[in-house]
Amino acid sequence: MKKWKVLTIGSLVCAVCLLIPAFKQDVLDDNLKLMKEQVRAIDPHRPVALLDITPFKWDVLYSFEPYATKEVVYETIGYRWDTVQETVSEDMNQIVFMHDGKVVCHIFGYPSQIGFGMYLVGRDAEDPVARIYSTDHVLLTQTRMEDDILLFQTEK
Repeated sequence: MKKWKVLTIGSLVCAVCLLIPAFKQDVLDDNLKLMKEQVRAIDPHRPVALLDITPFKWDVLYSFEPYATKEVVYETIGYRWDTVQETVSEDMNQIVFMHDGKVVCHIFGYPSQIGFGMYLVGRDAEDPVARIYSTDHVLLTQTRMEDDILLFQTEK
């Protein structure tokens, strides 16, 4: 009887451990989907605040320059993360939104794949990683290229 309880508890722990990464990816996908909806709904003739197109909680975002290595991403966000890839083109986005030290949204790839692209500078234009905090007032202007929406940071 005791072996059965240990086996049952062990199986439950394993099942939970397998479900946690799947849930995390769902949250990231859901937040990206919500953000896409917000981006598609903005007025193309007016600047938009970054906070107005991020319908999830975040405290800092990191926008990585093209060709940033996985190691740079890991070092910046503070831990190894299994879905990080390296960008292989100047046109690709690698943007990570964090909340309480955890990734809550990840924008990766070409704007044509994602449906939109964001080009951010952050506080220091010389830094290869743009850091923007949710308390910063960042405005974005929009340019449309075919079906893609490109958002460019304007002056703060």
